[in-house]
Amino acid sequence: MTNVQLLAAIGLGVAFAALVISRQVRRRAVTPRGLIILPVWFLILSLLADHRMVYRLDSALAIGFFAAGVAFAVAMGFARAATLRVWGTDAGPMCEGDWRTGVLWVATIAVRVGVFLLAARLGAQEGMGEAMVFVAVTLGTQNVLLARRAGLFKPAQTPTPALTPARVRESV
Repeated sequence: MTNVQLLAAIGLGVAFAALVISRQVRRRAVTPRGLIILPVWFLILSLLADHRMVYRLDSALAIGFFAAGVAFAVAMGFARAATLRVWGTDAGPMCEGDWRTGVLWVATIAVRVGVFLLAARLGAQEGMGEAMVFVAVTLGTQNVLLARRAGLFKPAQTPTPALTPARVRESV
């Protein structure tokens, strides 16, 4: 990758991060489609855009950093979800983040960059694929919790027990 390509990739990443963070702190409708699109897109893109990701997971150190990144992504998803205010309207559930949501996004990105640099220093190279999996997991975790709080998950119906011959005789 040339310096120009690297700068373009960094610029694109910063612009996209700014878009995601600004969307997180604005009032918006909570819809299943809106909660699913970005995490799924990042997961698919991680596999399509970085074919070497799987081959980089060839050592215990690389797998350890990947697992630590996923665990951290889940933790930050939980933390950010807690900062989102959720309420119901006639049009459906709404949510809005605040300054804490933005600060947690910046902290999430900063720690992820730090982990990336530490992994590289210790010999476990990471790439765009790992970063995209991280974003998919952290957004997915946050969105599952948000959907739950917004009431998008219907409670499971308790199945009625089937009438067995013994129960049929009892009911007669």
